[in-house]
Amino acid sequence: MGKKILILSSYISFMCRYIGFNHLGNVAWDKGEIEGNRNFNQGNYSPYYQAPHNCWEHILIFSKGNPSFDITKMPKIIKEQPITKMVKGKNIYGHTAPFPEKIPSLLFSLITKDEIILDPFAGSMTTGRVALKYGIKSINIELHKYYCDLGLKLLENQLSKNLQGSLF
Repeated sequence: MGKKILILSSYISFMCRYIGFNHLGNVAWDKGEIEGNRNFNQGNYSPYYQAPHNCWEHILIFSKGNPSFDITKMPKIIKEQPITKMVKGKNIYGHTAPFPEKIPSLLFSLITKDEIILDPFAGSMTTGRVALKYGIKSINIELHKYYCDLGLKLLENQLSKNLQGSLF
């Protein structure tokens, strides 16, 4: 309760508009019913101290200049289960907040191959890996070396699977 909480989507939106990007829209990612008790009540059983589970997130869409696609074709809500990362208390994925490939696929199915995608919070590089599948160029930026290494490892695995598949 003593920590300051920043509404990240509002802050990111402000920063992107400040540097010249156009905020095109927002898609709500409905994760469905989230199991777990990470935010349950931290030991306080007062009915007014029940922290909600994070069962949705914002997907913010920005463009430098005019978009090359019809923004009205983007859904307002995408219902997709999150990636299972925790098994028996251990993170088997390696990243704390991975998301399904269907999320960047929403945009990649609408844009042309000459577009360049910028993901300033690349994490495990899901956006970059999906962009590669669509033949779209992407720039992926990640602050933490651990996640950079993880993203590159996952990309290497994807490339080696594609190479093996094309040889046989």
